[in-house]
Amino acid sequence: MLFLVLLALLIALPALLSVFDFFIYIMTGDHLLSRPLIVLIEVISFLILPGLYVIVHGPNECCVDMSALFAPEHMLSISVIIACCVISYFYSSYRNEIACPIVEIMVNASLVIGIILNIFIAIQVNDILLVLGGILPIFSDYYGAYKESQDFYDICAGKGF
Repeated sequence: MLFLVLLALLIALPALLSVFDFFIYIMTGDHLLSRPLIVLIEVISFLILPGLYVIVHGPNECCVDMSALFAPEHMLSISVIIACCVISYFYSSYRNEIACPIVEIMVNASLVIGIILNIFIAIQVNDILLVLGGILPIFSDYYGAYKESQDFYDICAGKGF
């Protein structure tokens, strides 16, 4: 019983905090949560929860019970795209200065691909708890990183960098 409560907290608390912070950021332009707490939520949302999903759902076998999230022959390419999106997210979140235009275009394109891919995964999963607990926080984090990237560019462009 304690394990289920801890698992529910692991899934629900980061999701609620992430989405709440996202709406505050969209409305005010500032994060309500402290930076260490945001980093913890990011690690849980991007690394721990997807890893837990892979462990719980086991191998990607679509021919047995039609439960595969991705077709087995596309699993490697989807995994590479997801890894690129996650790397772009963390790069966009923790950079201190703007990069050359090509890199910025690639990062922003990866963030948009991450947002679109999350929408498709949410449609494919068809489980409201998984969508609210796992996909919505990642979606809001991707969108927040994309918005911060655009704001960061506007600030740098306004200063003549």
